Amino acid sequence: MRGDRVSVTAPYRLRIERALDDPGVRSVFHGPLLLVVRSDATRFRTFSFYKDFTLRGDLADATRPAGRPQHFTTHGLNLAPFHLADDARYHAYSRRAEPLVVFGTSDSGVPNRARGDGLTFLDVLWEQAPFASSGGFVAAVRTLAGTWPAEGLFTAAEWDRVVSAAVSADLRSRS
Repeated sequence: MRGDRVSVTAPYRLRIERALDDPGVRSVFHGPLLLVVRSDATRFRTFSFYKDFTLRGDLADATRPAGRPQHFTTHGLNLAPFHLADDARYHAYSRRAEPLVVFGTSDSGVPNRARGDGLTFLDVLWEQAPFASSGGFVAAVRTLAGTWPAEGLFTAAEWDRVVSAAVSADLRSRS
């Protein structure tokens, strides 16, 4: 009717999509929009995002707004919408660099090994986010880490170090 208003919101969030043929190669999206890494480098840029995650498990914890809509910074590099079509060099893909199981500043010292499908311990763990509490996070780590020795990916001592690191981690919101 005349005078009615319709309001539509589309809350975009930052997310990662893995390449189909290599889970260690990824692209960053803001909602449906591909963000590219502005860089002249001729090799994959590598990023370590999980160490910056809070209990939310949100990529926004590892990036910062860059002063323009849909522009962000991470690891000292700019992320910009792919569709800008200017002459800046860019990377649509980056490589995961998560060598150790780390939760914030709590480092287990345990290698972040991948299963046969290419997904690492941290990949599988953070797919379960958000976590309602630190206790819920520790329970998820304990459960998932318990499956890794059966696959030959953690020793009993490594399981203990991963769980201890999770217990020590402070993953409350940093914002």
